[in-house]
Order: sequence, then structure tokens, then C-alpha cells
Amino acid sequence: MRYSKQPIDIPEQLALLKQRGMIVNNENAALRQFKEKLLRLIDAYPSVSLKQMGFPRDWRQQPLWL
Repeated sequence: MRYSKQPIDIPEQLALLKQRGMIVNNENAALRQFKEKLLRLIDAYPSVSLKQMGFPRDWRQQPLWL
């Protein structure tokens, strides 16, 4: 298997997991816990650039994060 040298951003990784059926719906307890922890982490470090991590401007309104 050949791996890309380009990093894959967080939103893209989550979309891939959802596409492959690893995230069935937003009611999944593990996904809900992950999202809560990630949101707290993002809120704790407002100086970190979400754009550089690959988050679109309206990412909190995307279905995966609702």
C-alpha cells in the first residue's frame, strides 16, 4: 500500500470514516464523546488555526458536527 506524504486534515479523516461505515450515525456514543472532547480542545486553544487543520469556515454547521 502506498501512503501519501500529504497530511489528511481532520474533517477529511472523519468524512472517510463515515463513508466507510465506521461512523454509522451521529447518535453513536463513541462519536459523540469524540466530538465533545474535540470541541472542548478547540475551544481551549482559540489561537490554533482551524483553517490550517483543514476545517472549513462553517464547519460547526456541517451535519457531522451537529
